Amino acid sequence: MSYLKTYFFVTCLTLWVTTKEAYSSLSRKFKKFYEYFSSYFNDKHATWLIIPYHTLPICLMNVSNTITSSWVYNAYHNMLLYNEHIDNNDYTETICKFSWLSVKLVIITPNDDGDQRAEYDIDSFLHNFRISTVNLECPTLHTIFLAWCIHTKQWFHVVDKVQFHIIDYMGEERILSTDNHNHCLTLKENKIYDIR
Repeated sequence: MSYLKTYFFVTCLTLWVTTKEAYSSLSRKFKKFYEYFSSYFNDKHATWLIIPYHTLPICLMNVSNTITSSWVYNAYHNMLLYNEHIDNNDYTETICKFSWLSVKLVIITPNDDGDQRAEYDIDSFLHNFRISTVNLECPTLHTIFLAWCIHTKQWFHVVDKVQFHIIDYMGEERILSTDNHNHCLTLKENKIYDIR
């Protein structure tokens, strides 16, 4: 008789633990499904944070804490937004485009056999690309490069050299590199120019 009580107790305990574990697993799956579903409709999957002093951006969908980012790129709208905190309400928001007529992106990868070059025409990207900024703040060339990487889903090594071969609004050809000219952009009359 004692054997039946023990058997019944162990069977009930096993059933209880199995049911509790199945419920916990199912509730975790529903919670994750809800998070992904709501993130998708809130554009979190298309929103990327460009964090100062970091080499790569991070998708907002993968962030669970508060991160300070200087720029936010929305891949769905192809828009780069200035994200620094403004202490007073005395600022003006500007939506701007580039003044460049044509741009070719050149990635130079150092190699033992010599440097390898890859060229990308980014005119179609820049044609629809918008920048929303405040107080005439301009992104760096590296930030523009990261936005293009997010948009095209192409990523490169940190040691690669990045050059922008541009034809400016005057028809002059120039080469801007993220190493030497990273902070060369300025905003005038809702257009971004390079001041090299």
